[in-house]
Amino acid sequence: VRSKARQHALYVKGATALDEVGTHYFGVAADILREIHGDPTWLGDFQPLVDAARAEGLVAGLKYKRHGKLRTDWPHLQGVDVADQQRLFSGLWYPEG
Repeated sequence: VRSKARQHALYVKGATALDEVGTHYFGVAADILREIHGDPTWLGDFQPLVDAARAEGLVAGLKYKRHGKLRTDWPHLQGVDVADQQRLFSGLWYPEG
């Protein structure tokens, strides 16, 4: 779960396009990173992860616009369909386990 304060700090740092909480806040998303020589990195080929996640019914590799450019967030995985996000954010719905 990512707090509102943490989300805002990541936004200010430029690490996320969302200033408000997203799916992480509700505990239905995770960002996966790689470790190379003990250092975390989000660089590299995440396509095998995306393929495996999608095969399990997860949403992976979200595409979004930031500063007018289309970007892809490959390390992002979530258990909520994009079409259901607004219902989740408004408190009208939560996915069943």
